[in-house]
Amino acid sequence: MVKKNLITTRLKVENYNKLSDLFLGRWAVDYKNEYLDNDIHNYHWDDREQLHKDYLKIQKIYESLLPILSDSLNRIHNIKKSEKYWRILIGPWLGIWLQVLFDRWTSIVSLQDHDCSLETTFANYDNYDLSPTNTEGFIDISSSDEFNHILYSKIIKFTGFIKYHHSEDIFIKENSLPKKNNYIRIFKIFFKNLICNLINIFSINNKIVFIDSYLSFKDKSLLELSLNQFPSIYKNVVTIKSSKKNKDFRKMLDLSYEPKSKFEEFALNHLAEMIPKNFLEDYFKTHKKIQNISWPKSPKVIVVAVLIHNDQTKFWVSEKVENGAKLIIEQHGGNYGMSEFGFNESHELNISDLYLSWGWQNDKGNIKRIAHPKLKNELNFSTNGGIYQILMSLPRYSYRIYSVPIASQVYQYEQDQVIFSNSLNKDLQKILKVRLHSNPRGYDQAKRFKDLAPSICLTNTKKNIYEDITQNRLTICTYNATTVLECIAANIPTIMFWNPNHWELNKFSKPYFDALKKVNILHDDPVSAAKFINKNWDNIEDWWYKKETQDVLMQFKNNYALSSKNWKIGWIEAIKELC
Repeated sequence: MVKKNLITTRLKVENYNKLSDLFLGRWAVDYKNEYLDNDIHNYHWDDREQLHKDYLKIQKIYESLLPILSDSLNRIHNIKKSEKYWRILIGPWLGIWLQVLFDRWTSIVSLQDHDCSLETTFANYDNYDLSPTNTEGFIDISSSDEFNHILYSKIIKFTGFIKYHHSEDIFIKENSLPKKNNYIRIFKIFFKNLICNLINIFSINNKIVFIDSYLSFKDKSLLELSLNQFPSIYKNVVTIKSSKKNKDFRKMLDLSYEPKSKFEEFALNHLAEMIPKNFLEDYFKTHKKIQNISWPKSPKVIVVAVLIHNDQTKFWVSEKVENGAKLIIEQHGGNYGMSEFGFNESHELNISDLYLSWGWQNDKGNIKRIAHPKLKNELNFSTNGGIYQILMSLPRYSYRIYSVPIASQVYQYEQDQVIFSNSLNKDLQKILKVRLHSNPRGYDQAKRFKDLAPSICLTNTKKNIYEDITQNRLTICTYNATTVLECIAANIPTIMFWNPNHWELNKFSKPYFDALKKVNILHDDPVSAAKFINKNWDNIEDWWYKKETQDVLMQFKNNYALSSKNWKIGWIEAIKELC
């Protein structure tokens, strides 16, 4: 049988036996080597039907494990918090952690069907702490080569069918990611907290609290005044000095859970090792600091947009909900209400008393359709402007499951962007501007364009999206998210393209996207989109304002991108339902 050397990540580890390489996935191939004849293992979730099945399987494990973990944390901390409290606080980490582990686990296990004998080499990671400070820290490291090398190594050891060696030269040190703490940051936090505390003197008794809102400060202040409250800025930053991992304390995390598979056994073996310190060693320290910040002590209603990454917000919200406050979650971007499956949407609908959508409904009963001021009505655009192609960025490694490209599929997305640009005719390429994502965490976006489409103008501006789309004649949306809704709400001429196999739609949204296809707004591939633009560039406004096109846009807008000058009316009605 042929022997091969397994490479799991981009981390450089010596191939001691000089075997030919097998890359576990596209994420493990360096950009400079990706055009070589590399042997790359097929990614298990390229079968998107299997992805959906696995998502449901992981959700079932999550729902079984959450109450047991909640009981264990109550016992360890000698408290009596409800399951909903822990679902709000630790649920996002647990859900994403299980999804990350399951992906890495299945990637390794799928190698058992490979027609060769495999060997690999582990770096030395004895000094690497796998327990991050908080949920956001876990999400950060889950996209790093260091973390994934370690996780793959642990899975390989556990499964036992791949021969492995230990490197004597490569060390993965604790905190190998760049540290963010510095004196400038400390000063900024101090100044920010000072401003917040001064302003919040007048809002400390507010009964309706807006926190981590998707509303602008101006819009939020106007809404608060309409609710007879002082405007507020609940953006204090609490700094917690992370404790060292206490292995003896973590051994107390005894989960009375009988694993039903080898994966569950592996997950249970490593949960105590990887759970963030916020929820164990630093629980009481964090809880005390956050409950003592200058935010209202007894709110009746909490309105929040983002309740996944930020543990500070989750600590405060979970405590107030435990004490009787009602929780309203406002939609904070696109893809919601449209995709076939997604952890964030499911979690947010589950924990909220009321969910404010931008126009959609589904089978859930706690959704209220409202107009959002982020979505602008009828903006002007430049008829003399160019083409503006907007790119997204996703990690090379999967980190949570929803209807988007995952892991190696992100590489295909990046390739499609260059194909589109190069498929425009030469005159249109001269007026094309490509907006790179400000967080380059994928497959080397900028390098790819510079090498494969060197004449294309690139920008990584962080300007408000409306400033750019209104200066151009045509906007190109390359992913199903917030920009799509912003453009349609504002009636900006827009072409969209993406791989429908990677952006699965639910039964409610599919008819509306099918209608967008019929009028040539949405395309399934980059070449089709470019051909349409090449053919119709001189008459883009005629096409966009044609009655058939506008009727389809209005139907879509009324169901997914509601906007109104009188948006506050719907918000006030929704909030008063729970007061």
